[in-house]
Amino acid sequence: MRLCSGESNAWLTPSFNGTTRVTKPPMLVWLHMLSWLDLTPATSTTDQLILRARLVSVTLALLALASTFWLGLTLADCKLAVLATMIAGSNILLKRQARFASYDIHLTAWATLSVAAALWAIGPCGPAPRKRRQVFGWGLAGVGLAMAWLSKGPLALAIVGLPMVGAIAVLPGRRMANAVRLCASVVLAAVLAMPWYLYIRL
Repeated sequence: MRLCSGESNAWLTPSFNGTTRVTKPPMLVWLHMLSWLDLTPATSTTDQLILRARLVSVTLALLALASTFWLGLTLADCKLAVLATMIAGSNILLKRQARFASYDIHLTAWATLSVAAALWAIGPCGPAPRKRRQVFGWGLAGVGLAMAWLSKGPLALAIVGLPMVGAIAVLPGRRMANAVRLCASVVLAAVLAMPWYLYIRL
């Protein structure tokens, strides 16, 4: 509504009940706005807006499940990947969050993608992955972390960072190199996420 009324930078500073919402990053709002792109305030109904927002949540829940499958393939084989995805997909909490337009499913999806990409880049089974795979995997991990960060704030750093530090510590070989790559991935995430924080502070 603010955009349609002529406030061109409204998408940069989402508001709640008329007040700028600084404590919640805008990724959820941005994805909802994309899903509403063909709608206008004058003709749209509340039910339309809610349905589109819920579809975004369902899409992100599917991303979380796809990332879980990817983790299973990386760690073992298709059997483990299917089992892990079935367990995650039948979890009542995931099902509940996938029905709501909440920040939590956004954080879950992007954080799971980030961890899956990083673990794939490490290549825990077999020889060291090729350079191109490492660059792509850690780069995708950084982008996923940035999306999680812009979904729920710095909490994403702990949710992604702690599992990855644990994985690097327990997996054999290349610990120092992988720790450096993890730091580079976090720096990439910060580069992508911090401009919004700087914008709202200025």
